[in-house]
Amino acid sequence: MPGLFRGMLNLLSKRDWAGYDRDGRDRAGYDRAGYDWWGFDRGGYDRDSYDRHGYNRHGYNQLGYDRDGYNRNGRDRNGRGRDGYDWDGYTRHGYNRDGYNRHGYDRYGYDRAGYNWAGYSRRGFDQNGIHRNGTHYDGDGYDRDGYNRNGRDGYGRDRDGYDREGYDRYDYDRDGNSKEIDLHGYRVWEAKQAVECRLEIAQRNRCGSIVIIHGKGTGALREAVREYVTGHPLVSDWEPHSDPNRADGEILVVLKKEPDQQQ
Repeated sequence: MPGLFRGMLNLLSKRDWAGYDRDGRDRAGYDRAGYDWWGFDRGGYDRDSYDRHGYNRHGYNQLGYDRDGYNRNGRDRNGRGRDGYDWDGYTRHGYNRDGYNRHGYDRYGYDRAGYNWAGYSRRGFDQNGIHRNGTHYDGDGYDRDGYNRNGRDGYGRDRDGYDREGYDRYDYDRDGNSKEIDLHGYRVWEAKQAVECRLEIAQRNRCGSIVIIHGKGTGALREAVREYVTGHPLVSDWEPHSDPNRADGEILVVLKKEPDQQQ
């Protein structure tokens, strides 16, 4: 019965039993082969399997490029990959992944060794360590390694990494002793021995100061330690810690300098 009704409807609309009109098209405008008036199937592709924009079912046009402009090898028309580098590994601006052009210079004109076309580094030194001003030191008084005439860098550290007090950036001296000595848990006589030993080591290693952590507690150890360092032959002066929260529990002890350390 439904088939008969469909047939009657097609007959009244001048269509055959399959639903095609005299031009061979169905109600949606597709012919018996499944193509519309413009030659595209229901999926939007023509007989050559290209859509209205010229791309095939795999997403490539007739030249072999996808919608982003890359071919099957992932290269654009200029031979560059999706990351912007060509076959030789250079961008459109001529720089490789390390930031150097084909001549070996970066965007600022310096080669991998850090020298420009004129042979000077960023700080103005040539490969022999001579500055543009004709000396071994720049206008600030530092050589090409960053040390002044006294052998100190901008942070006051020597070439071995120790500051004027003899400590590295982690506050350890040349023998690996910490700048701080913690006396928590010590008896008074034990604390005095530990302080004496640490002062001797600091003086031997030409350290400028040490930090003694005696804690607050009852105050007995604090008073004993402060009294002990007062007038000590190796101690020039001492003062509470600069942090108010630590001033009652720590002191900074400044050692006397050797004659050749006087500046």
